[in-house]
Amino acid sequence: GICVGKNSDLFIEGTAESTTQFSTAGVHQSVFAGGPTDAFLAKWDTSGNFYWCSYLGGMNEEHGRGVKTDGAGNPYIIGWSNSHTGMSTPGAYQEEWFEAYENDGFPKYDGFLAKFKKDGSLEWGTYYGGGGKDQVFDLTIDNDNDFVYFGGLTASTFNISSPESYQPALGGKTDGFFTKFSFTGTRIWGSYF
Repeated sequence: GICVGKNSDLFIEGTAESTTQFSTAGVHQSVFAGGPTDAFLAKWDTSGNFYWCSYLGGMNEEHGRGVKTDGAGNPYIIGWSNSHTGMSTPGAYQEEWFEAYENDGFPKYDGFLAKFKKDGSLEWGTYYGGGGKDQVFDLTIDNDNDFVYFGGLTASTFNISSPESYQPALGGKTDGFFTKFSFTGTRIWGSYF
């Protein structure tokens, strides 16, 4: 993912396999955490000047899928992870990866949403998922009302929707989902689709 924020800040987010010569000092995570991949977030400006790059990951596998900025210029990133730790902050909507495995023993993915500050530090992060495979594919920002919306794919029967949502229960083997969070990391609602 790529987006332009305030003051010509350019943010790029994705998936990294590189373990050296990639991140910078003084950011949230300057060292590759392990596993085959980590998510990453990098800041440039629109003239091509590089400022910083941070990993976001744990001991297993992360995939970054998108980035958007709020009106203050803070970047939010999304994707999915099957790491037991490394993706959430204390007090987050979902502090822990939901422990679930495929038939072959491979850990299932949970989605994630993370808010960074413009200096490369992490303000907050949360897992988003249940007992099935969960992946977050896209997000958008409502700067007028300070909300983040994101959506993706889920096979989980819980931890996805809110009781009074448009579709509170999983409708098939796999459904789409979408959810609304505040800029402070509180979930407002979620729905299957």
